[in-house]
Amino acid sequence: MVTVRSVSAIVASRGWNISQMDKYNAFLGGDLYEEVYIELPQDFRRQRDTKVMFKDFMTTSCSLRKKGEDFVAVLIYVDDLLITGNSTQFISETKVVLHQQFKVKDLGDLKYFLRIEVLRSKSGILLNQRKYCLQLIFDLGLGGAKPCKLSQFMQEPKKFHWGATVRVVKYIKQEPGMRIFLCRSNGDSLTRFCDADWASCPNTRRSVTVYLIKFGDSLISWKSKKQHIVSRSSAEAEYRSLVAVTAEIVWLLGLFAEFGVIIKQHVNVYCDTKASLQFATNHIFHERTKHIEIDCYFVLTRLNKRTHASFCGDEGSTC
Repeated sequence: MVTVRSVSAIVASRGWNISQMDKYNAFLGGDLYEEVYIELPQDFRRQRDTKVMFKDFMTTSCSLRKKGEDFVAVLIYVDDLLITGNSTQFISETKVVLHQQFKVKDLGDLKYFLRIEVLRSKSGILLNQRKYCLQLIFDLGLGGAKPCKLSQFMQEPKKFHWGATVRVVKYIKQEPGMRIFLCRSNGDSLTRFCDADWASCPNTRRSVTVYLIKFGDSLISWKSKKQHIVSRSSAEAEYRSLVAVTAEIVWLLGLFAEFGVIIKQHVNVYCDTKASLQFATNHIFHERTKHIEIDCYFVLTRLNKRTHASFCGDEGSTC
């Protein structure tokens, strides 16, 4: 979804056209090289079907075609395709090629993709999942339920985890129409904010990494995830959040470069802990930082190249 939001933000900022296509019977398009049964048991589905279809259709989930300064990008998710680029004529030519190679249907301008409603105006693109959220709520019979806070335990197939799943739906019910606006702006810049909730898990005392990334004024990536190991100080927890957002920035810079969007300015990262910023800018390592030394070297390398770390918070946030 980060790729879809990032591409949508680029489309909004550049004013490009973006359209959608659908492939008929996508799972029947792949060539099979092994013996298969003529009749399958009820509800039987082979795990290789998706792999075969993808292998025959496209080698990557994002394919680029270039002709001089013109280019077209095709984003693929199973049988749904998004097509955008800086040339309307080249987009039309690409659609003709797809029609020749596959049995596809042109759905026109992008309006609904991966259960996301897309509304476009001169000022930008609006994304929301109101339709999907309401459908999910009523499918589970929770239309009259009281909204509640979100639970994070969703991995074990037990009854109390099903209860947690129901709480997730109730959480969605609070604001099913929440939207993300990707505005049209002239500036190409990436800004990131990171934070950490130190030892917030009462069972494992692991911290939670939180970050968000904006392209111009458009929010394109965010995360709130429990860290894999225990941090012995709030500075360590904050620094691991800094590492996570730096890795995401490295990937986004590569994605934007493929679309011809070159981020010339340094990527600003804002953190509210001075100790973690000192780790990021200080080349001297000591006993308290040796167990996160790999992370330190990773951030130091990226800070020297494309990113810049800044303090964001009150003056009391020193550790």
